[in-house]
Amino acid sequence: MTATGRVRAPWTGSCRRCLEPVTGVVEARVREVFERHPVEGETYRLVGDEVDLEPLVRDAVLLSLPLAPLCSEACRGPAPDLFPARVADDSDAGQVDRDDAAPAPVHDPRWAALDELRFD
Repeated sequence: MTATGRVRAPWTGSCRRCLEPVTGVVEARVREVFERHPVEGETYRLVGDEVDLEPLVRDAVLLSLPLAPLCSEACRGPAPDLFPARVADDSDAGQVDRDDAAPAPVHDPRWAALDELRFD
């Protein structure tokens, strides 16, 4: 037996650049075979005279979803002036650096052995 048709489903996700909510509708055409003894990954199970369309619909919808949705093609991502990223260690917690100079890199003790490495 063959099931043929079109599947439509609404979806909600996050924009890959600005993380704002994005919604859409996915549509997929299906044409799949149902057998009493299905082949793994190729056909679906037929039980008596009944067809369970749930696995077929789930597979079709999941494979049609956008991998990295955008709210719009013009999306430039987060606004760094409004939401600045700042890495702080415990020693200066709560203090804001007002100096325009670049902050000193945070030392990671796991890489301490590389501090001794010298190149000629």
